Amino acid sequence: MNRRSGPWRVRRVIGVVALGLFLSYLVYDYGVNEPIARGARQELDREIVEIAAFPGAKLLEQVSSNKSQSAFVSRVYFSRARFEDIRRHYEKELGRLGWEFAGETVRDKPGNNSGNIILSFCKGAFTASLRYRTPVNATADGWTYAIDLSWWIRGCDPI
Repeated sequence: MNRRSGPWRVRRVIGVVALGLFLSYLVYDYGVNEPIARGARQELDREIVEIAAFPGAKLLEQVSSNKSQSAFVSRVYFSRARFEDIRRHYEKELGRLGWEFAGETVRDKPGNNSGNIILSFCKGAFTASLRYRTPVNATADGWTYAIDLSWWIRGCDPI
């Protein structure tokens, strides 16, 4: 059987159509979604500046990035304060800025993150997370807690 007819031709057409659909998706994703994600990241960059750090906490790092369907901004801190004090500060601070509490997660599986606590907040399509590390885990690389702001194309996504 010749490659220009029969099953080979059908496979070739299917392959060309699949490639065309994939390339169309990429063009759409990066042409339409990526500028939206970039705008969301810029808004998150402005938002994180408005969140006052816990008094006496030392800012160690700030990260800001986006992909075509998500944006992420994070500030990482060191503090000797108790979790309860840090939590109270950020619940008040985020509430002042219009964030609503969405949940709490305690990492209880054995491993590097065991005992760590994550508080989640929502504000429209944005998610804020306060990630607190137990003192044992914090000594491993020096950071105690982080404030993460994120945007997903599907909306607020509390942990």
